[in-house]
Amino acid sequence: MIKFDNESILVGSKKISVLPIKPFEPNVINFLDNISKEIQKDTNKEFNSEIKTFGFFCRKKNIQKLKKIHFIEKDVMMRLGLGLAFHVTPSNIPTNFAYSLVFSLLCGNANIIKLPSQNFLEIEQLCFVFNKVLKKFPKIKRFILIVKTENSEQFAKKVSEFSDLRIIWGGNQTINKLKEIKTHERCRDLYFPNRNSFCVINLDEISKKKEYEIINICRRFYNDTFLVDQNACSSPHLIYWIGKKNKKIINIFWKSLEKVIKEKNYRNFHSGSYYKYNKLCDEIINLENFDNFDQFEGFYCINLKRNNFNINELISKLGYFYQIHVKNITEVFKNVDSFTQTMTYYGFKKDMINKNYTKYRLKGIDRIVPIGQALSIEFDWDGYELFNSMTRTINLR
Repeated sequence: MIKFDNESILVGSKKISVLPIKPFEPNVINFLDNISKEIQKDTNKEFNSEIKTFGFFCRKKNIQKLKKIHFIEKDVMMRLGLGLAFHVTPSNIPTNFAYSLVFSLLCGNANIIKLPSQNFLEIEQLCFVFNKVLKKFPKIKRFILIVKTENSEQFAKKVSEFSDLRIIWGGNQTINKLKEIKTHERCRDLYFPNRNSFCVINLDEISKKKEYEIINICRRFYNDTFLVDQNACSSPHLIYWIGKKNKKIINIFWKSLEKVIKEKNYRNFHSGSYYKYNKLCDEIINLENFDNFDQFEGFYCINLKRNNFNINELISKLGYFYQIHVKNITEVFKNVDSFTQTMTYYGFKKDMINKNYTKYRLKGIDRIVPIGQALSIEFDWDGYELFNSMTRTINLR
């Protein structure tokens, strides 16, 4: 059994279970619903929108909906969790660890979660909520252990030895290191490395919209980007304007986003200025495809010369966007590779996107969602169907 020494235990029990349970156990669903209710209380209004979104996700109604979609019991098929899941969670999105836990717990696994070394208020607040609710659900406590450790590699080695599932979120270096650590032959690994995303906007369609409608579109775009400072792999950095060129409507879009940023009182409006200015200076000199730039209140837009670039090099944060105009959506796919995760879109029909996507047989783009849903995490994520990946089937005949 795993021996815990110098780890700092924030939530759960050292006496972690290694045996699986049935997916969507009623007790687990009730536990998550209580998490949701505790977050919704927030009488002092201390929780930010990311925590409130997590609380909304944990509602019993939403979990029951997920169960209906993913967990279909058959007479000849039983399903259980895999056993012990080891999670290595990233620092770019503080609430990520909580979603990783929820998905695996719903699938019937016990969970050891190694938090990032940095301190985040969101993590502290969520751990407080978990501990409070676990007092009402002592049986769930044996399925959760959330820790911090100064010796990440040593901790990963000793936990990996007993793991039936490893869920690794993080940079490419982190993932490659963990790939070198030995696990037992039946252990499953799910890797979520650095990836990038972009947005496509139909100029012909958005030009038909009134100003208040464009502001609503920008509110959804804000949620995809500024809400997490563009740190999520699913947040767009690059915007393709598709259709008949219309500089006026593009400018109206960005000016509308300015209004939304002020309306939302964006927390890093000023603190990100130094980063963005330095990045701009660097790219004026070194970015071969740099044409010119537009400066708005709170963000920059870098205009690219040609639709011929390595999309993985166009990564930014805190309100720093790249943009280019192309005539049709098929021109977007030429820069896609296996590291491209999410394409958000506005003004296109799903049938048309599907037809073009399948025609080009792309290795990248695992999610295609409307603007405003870039951060909507689901059981289908990063090309994995997580429910099947985190459970096993028992064929009974």
